[in-house]
Amino acid sequence: MEHGGITCLIGLGGNTGPVEDTFVAAIQRLNCENCQITALSRNFRTAPMGPDAGGRFTNAAASLNTDLSPLKMLDLLQQVEDDFGRVHNIHWGSRPLDLDLLFYGRQVIHTPRLTVPHPGLWYRRFVLDPLVEIAADWKHPENGHSIAQLRTRLDQRPLVIDVEGLDTLPVIPPRYTNGLAKLRTIPAGPDANTADQPSFCEVRVYNDGEQPQQSGKYETHDFRIDVSRANVTALIEALLTAAIGS
Repeated sequence: MEHGGITCLIGLGGNTGPVEDTFVAAIQRLNCENCQITALSRNFRTAPMGPDAGGRFTNAAASLNTDLSPLKMLDLLQQVEDDFGRVHNIHWGSRPLDLDLLFYGRQVIHTPRLTVPHPGLWYRRFVLDPLVEIAADWKHPENGHSIAQLRTRLDQRPLVIDVEGLDTLPVIPPRYTNGLAKLRTIPAGPDANTADQPSFCEVRVYNDGEQPQQSGKYETHDFRIDVSRANVTALIEALLTAAIGS
């Protein structure tokens, strides 16, 4: 069936079971009365992000046209995940299938259930590598960068992360110390990043009891992340794993 409607970009991931077969079956499920798949990337093998993620992942991306509303589209993706055994009990945990709604047309959506564009896609190579294959010129509706431009940012070496709010910087994981990544301390303030070498992002570290400035821990529309002092080391390692791989 031909659909006009809205073009959506979807991220696929998984690392348990026959993932590539699961992708094929999931795409068949998404080619339904209300949706039509229009492009599909090849599969990529990627590094797991986070201590509970398990083994290496397989990732891909797809574009589809739909006449479903954003929340109905989310409902469909989550139903397909559940049907293939997805359990949502561990953040960044292992899974047979992950279906992320990355873009819903050019819309910007912030609801308790759904944030679109996906707030983490800008630093995740495992999202951007597949997306470049099918939508390199697609532009982020908030920051104006194309998918290709976002992906190119990940090639910066060293990948510089500016840290505000810590007197002593965390230790970079050893696999990223050979010129791959660099942490810098910056003074507080919105215009703090004045160094000649541009940063990949800024991490603002806040103390216990202090409220983050942004609406969420991973608010990244200007490539700035707020994070609690207790979580800064884990966050930076996750950023580097997602952006560089291993």
